[in-house]
Amino acid sequence: MIKKIIIADICSMVIDGNAVGHYFTVAQNYLDLFKSACNVKIAGGPVYKDKFKEEDLLLLDYNAESSCSSIENKRRELCNLRQLFDLCKDDVIIFQSSAVSTVYIGIVLWAKKQEIYMIQYNTMSLDSTVKRFIYKTAKNKIKGMICPDDLIGSEYQIPYSVVTDYIYTGSQDEKTLIPFEFKEYDFGFFGIITKDKGVLEVVQRLAKTNYRVVIAGYPVDAELGEKLKNVCQNKKNINLKLQYLNEEEYVNGIRNCKYCILNYSGAYSEHSSGVIYDILFNGTPVIGTDCKALKAVAEFKAGYVYHNIEDIDLETFMDEKVYDAYCHNILLFKKAQDSYAQQIRSFVLEGKKS
Repeated sequence: MIKKIIIADICSMVIDGNAVGHYFTVAQNYLDLFKSACNVKIAGGPVYKDKFKEEDLLLLDYNAESSCSSIENKRRELCNLRQLFDLCKDDVIIFQSSAVSTVYIGIVLWAKKQEIYMIQYNTMSLDSTVKRFIYKTAKNKIKGMICPDDLIGSEYQIPYSVVTDYIYTGSQDEKTLIPFEFKEYDFGFFGIITKDKGVLEVVQRLAKTNYRVVIAGYPVDAELGEKLKNVCQNKKNINLKLQYLNEEEYVNGIRNCKYCILNYSGAYSEHSSGVIYDILFNGTPVIGTDCKALKAVAEFKAGYVYHNIEDIDLETFMDEKVYDAYCHNILLFKKAQDSYAQQIRSFVLEGKKS
């Protein structure tokens, strides 16, 4: 019997009226991966109506909202879980990595005949005695984990499949790439701005130059936002957009840059990052810290990795031959993703371990 797969985000977080995170992108990615093999639905709160076609959706009742208390949001997540299990009694459910411990509780309370998989980017759901107990009670009802490396997968002590945060499907090529000479910006950064992403250091470095720069994203720390404004003040070469970006703004911004800079440090340098795949899948080379998060960039030479941003010669990257070489390597990176697509389909549909 052909399986029906549900890609579920029971949290569906909305902050100040904006959907945040990469949950839409992951949902679309898995929809693209599985739709040729079986019936696929995306389960999420009302915010998903703005992004997906009605025929692709299994609409849940609630979004989690930044304006609500944590207790109210937890109630909403549990209500979404109960609704999901009631509607999907015999289906395969792949849970996105949100409200993970709450998902475990829902699995214990309501999961019956469903085949359950979970996407896990880290082991934070095991980082306390209480969380480990909750996971242990749910563990026998979870068929497998989908994660970015063996170290994470092995911690959960059940079958797992190691794949990248996103998997290239070809759908990312729907827009024509912008030629090098017509790019609006030389360097850019896009996404939520935190200290560990090293954006302030990037701006301080680029403020000393005449390169065309865009920094676009919402700073989680108001003080960090003020520091960025101070550095960029009267710098005509830097376009600073301290705001949430919708998907169109995000993708078009990436495509309009010759390079995107990811100056990761601390926690961000140690785990996988979906934004790297957003950038590469959209054909833009990455310049960033030599760290675990940028392993794919270093391995495929799909950009340049450094130890200190102050030591790199930015003018080198303005040579179109250098840029073209990186873009060629991005194509090789995309081709290598074919094996991940086949692997994840085999893991979920056929139960084959990676």
